[in-house]
Amino acid sequence: MKISENRRLRGEKKALARQAHQDLQNSRFQKKYLELAKAIADGESAAAKVDFSKTDIILRQAGKTPEDLQKLVEELRAERG
Repeated sequence: MKISENRRLRGEKKALARQAHQDLQNSRFQKKYLELAKAIADGESAAAKVDFSKTDIILRQAGKTPEDLQKLVEELRAERG
C-alpha cells in the first residue's frame, strides 16, 4: 500500500467515526424532544415532571421549531384518543 492510500483510509475511518458520533448525538437529542412532546401530550400530571425552562435548548439541539413540537403533540394526542 502506498502512503497516500493509508492516509485516505485513515481519513475515511475518521469520517465514519465522526458521522457515527453525530448520529448518536442527534438520536439523544431527538429522544429528549420526543419525551418533552409526550409529557405535554399526556397532560398536567406528566408535564409537572418536565423542566420547561430547557424547552428552547431541547428544540435547538434537536433542530426543531416550536411549531414542530406543537404538531407532534397534536399527533400524539390524536393517537391516544
